[in-house]
This record gives sequence, structure tokens and C-alpha cells, in this order.
Amino acid sequence: NDEYEETKKNIENEARQIINHLKETTNKKITKSTELLKKRLEQKLEKNEQEIINKKKKALKEINKISLNLSEEILKKLSNKKKIKKNTLKHLIKKNLKEVD
Repeated sequence: NDEYEETKKNIENEARQIINHLKETTNKKITKSTELLKKRLEQKLEKNEQEIINKKKKALKEINKISLNLSEEILKKLSNKKKIKKNTLKHLIKKNLKEVD
């Protein structure tokens, strides 16, 4: 009976050690995977933020081009009788746009 109890106790201890080892290993894997996922998400977020900044700059450039073209057309119509060179108009408009910025 004592031998049976001793063997049972040893087997239970071994089982606990195996379970604890599996828990530790699993926790380490989960932690490693979580950190890797976090790193990848941070990289993706950084990339997306940079894309937003670039698209915003591009949109602002397009808006300025449209503004320049509209201003040029308005000035042409207003100064219909006066002959102003296209380059002079563009220069004046760009100068005004820079002052607005």
C-alpha cells in the first residue's frame, strides 16, 4: 500500500510538472506572438499614417492647382479688355497663394 501511495504521489508530481511546463511554454508562445502582432500592427499604422500625410499633401497641391486655374480664368474674364500675359497672371496668382499659406 505504501509503495502504491508513493508511486501515485510521484506520478501526480510528474503530471503537475508536465502541466506547469506546458503552461509556461504556452504562455511564452502567446507572449511572443502577441508582441510580434503588436509590432506588425505598429508598423502598419505607421505606414498608413505616412500614406495619409502623403495623400493630404497631394490633395493640397491639387487644390492649389485648381485654385490657380480658377483665379487665372477669373482674372482673364475681369481683365478682358486689358491684355495681360499668361505668365504674368500665373506669377501674380502664385504670389497671392503663397501669401495665403
